[in-house]
Amino acid sequence: MSDFEPQSIDPAAPQPPRARPVAHALLTGPLVGLLLFVGLFFWCFAVMQSGEYMGVQNDEVISGVVKQFLTELIWLEVRILGLYAAIGLVAGTLARGVLALWYTARGRPQPSRGRAAILVLALLLTMHASLLARSMVRTPQVMAPAYADRGGFGGWLQVTLTDTVSLAALDALAWTALAAIVALALMSLVRHRTSLQAFVRASPWLYGAVALAGVLAALPFAMRRPAPPLTANNVVILAVDSMRPDRIEQPGERALPELRAFAEQSVAFSNAWTVIARTFPSWVSILTARYPQEHGIRHMFPTPEVLATPRESLISALRRAGYRTGVVSDFAGDIFSRIDLGFESVRVPRFTLWSNVALGGWKLHHHLLPYLLEILGGPRRFPTLKLWERLADPESLTEEALDFLAAGASDTEGPNGEPRPFALVVFYSAAHFPYASPYPDYKRFTDPSYAGPSRYNKTAWVDSSTAPGADEQRQIVALYDGALHATDRAMGRLLRNLSEHGLLERSHVVVTADHGENLYERGLGVGHGDHLRGSESLRIPLLLRPATFHPVRRVVPNAVRSIDIVPTLLDYVGLPELPGQSGRSLKPLVDAAASTRTSGAPERRGAHASDDPPIFFETELWFINPEAEVLNGRQLRFSKGFEAFRTTEDTHEIYHDPKYDRMLLVAKHRAVLDDGYKLIYVPLRKGVSFELYDVETDPNETTDLVGTRPDVARELQRTLRDFLLSDPTMIEQGDWVVPRPDLAP
Repeated sequence: MSDFEPQSIDPAAPQPPRARPVAHALLTGPLVGLLLFVGLFFWCFAVMQSGEYMGVQNDEVISGVVKQFLTELIWLEVRILGLYAAIGLVAGTLARGVLALWYTARGRPQPSRGRAAILVLALLLTMHASLLARSMVRTPQVMAPAYADRGGFGGWLQVTLTDTVSLAALDALAWTALAAIVALALMSLVRHRTSLQAFVRASPWLYGAVALAGVLAALPFAMRRPAPPLTANNVVILAVDSMRPDRIEQPGERALPELRAFAEQSVAFSNAWTVIARTFPSWVSILTARYPQEHGIRHMFPTPEVLATPRESLISALRRAGYRTGVVSDFAGDIFSRIDLGFESVRVPRFTLWSNVALGGWKLHHHLLPYLLEILGGPRRFPTLKLWERLADPESLTEEALDFLAAGASDTEGPNGEPRPFALVVFYSAAHFPYASPYPDYKRFTDPSYAGPSRYNKTAWVDSSTAPGADEQRQIVALYDGALHATDRAMGRLLRNLSEHGLLERSHVVVTADHGENLYERGLGVGHGDHLRGSESLRIPLLLRPATFHPVRRVVPNAVRSIDIVPTLLDYVGLPELPGQSGRSLKPLVDAAASTRTSGAPERRGAHASDDPPIFFETELWFINPEAEVLNGRQLRFSKGFEAFRTTEDTHEIYHDPKYDRMLLVAKHRAVLDDGYKLIYVPLRKGVSFELYDVETDPNETTDLVGTRPDVARELQRTLRDFLLSDPTMIEQGDWVVPRPDLAP
């Protein structure tokens, strides 16, 4: 008889063994998984003892906040332990099901309790090691504190994996192993002629594992998002924290292909500037079309009273006009959770003292991170993780933006029951310090031979105002460019989705940044908002593609400001300007560029047409060393470290003590850019110092013209003084402009 002929079943013949008792099953499946993962929970506690945020670590501060939130931390860790336990139970069930399949297919009795426990443990350790290896390669910056940064075997393993193994290779290996197990089981089934009756009598672990695997496999299909509705006159603002305009079309492989392609269908403002190079005040300036001294957000940590002041914005105006409004961001976009700018849907992390402490509690668990990030949805399902500056994943933000668009399909709040138009802001943080991006972009441009501390992201700020060495600087710039490439790819997918659903030509789309970034040029250091020398942190990209715009590239060389974005969008959607706005609509410049029938114009750095308004700038708080030589001896320091920071008792909001605000306003550097010249106001203890640069002929600002062009310097001093004194809280004292002494701090 052929081995492949069907066989009749003899009732008198010996039958395969029935399932073992439930107690036996529990000991050889879920219990092994439970014990293993509970052990991993305590292992993380024993190994990971420190905490840091944004490259800053202060053990005294950490000890204090741990004591303050001890009860909350205990309950957080209890919940995390429960998550470990749930993963262990599920993983143990699946591992025991695999064993049941293997033994049943081979026609053998199920293994003894001890043997089954050992085999389940081996399977679980293999699975866990595979997930750890994948996370080490895909998101090495979040695994590095437990492995690469600590050295030893774990450090060697992570460095070796990220240097030599691709993510595709790891995935191929995992799928190959799974296919081999299934193939061997099927071969054993045929070889041993196991009958259907044997499977009917098989261990319940086989059925449980198959059912669980089926549910997990069906989840992605059950959660497919619907197509967004075809609404018109929508507004989309796509912004990248710290993105410099020179990165979009720079020569070579570091150019950003998706944004470059978008620029070919847009109006490019080649001479666009932010008014303050820090995220919070910059975004409030963008959305209110007002300078910081006008809207009142002067730094990253305003008091609750300042935050509660009502402010009219683009978003609140659109919402009143019937728009569905939303903002999506990760760690740098926490500012949208702290101030009401009119957004209906706010998908950003919450920034408080407690949220930072809670994030530290999650960071400890490097054995849990692979499951959180690779299987359980990561920051989209665990919002606290969105605050992690090492975990900025542009693709995840694009997914959330697509969720917001799809949610419009069920929105019927329009005047006639139809879906409302939408206004969406997507703010990508990956290009912000610490320049952390997932695979493959963290190593896209880095030197394989680099072995310093910033292998996967910039790990910390140096303790002096002297920049790190040339190798370190090249590595950090490469990380920055890699993060931009990750963001570019994610933004491109979002733009293609808009196009595929017919929304791109029905939406007014802006691509911009809150500010640029210094990258060690000419002693400028790294970062933004600390000084006003150079243009690298002050210039921003600004691409505009109005709805129904003919997709031909136009270049506008006029000097424009970030506060001009909102008046332009209001002009296009047909709404009145915001009360008290200082920005102006750029639509006339767009119309003029379109009427020239040219596809571009030569870029002019700092150039002004005769009717271009002057542009005013100011610095922000100094609380992290910017590694900038140009600041040596040129700061009025009024606090050390975090001594000026306070928290509210009820919500634990972090704010800057207002008693320091008067000194902050005295210490701020100011500048004005007008008619091709830039004047910088630098307050020092010995008096005010002025610097003057011709930014058209000297774009790197190497030659101070205060002594050789006193006429220009005096004119710009008057312009700057008049602007600063338009703030009723400021007065003039000699060359100084300071807060009025009769005002409360």
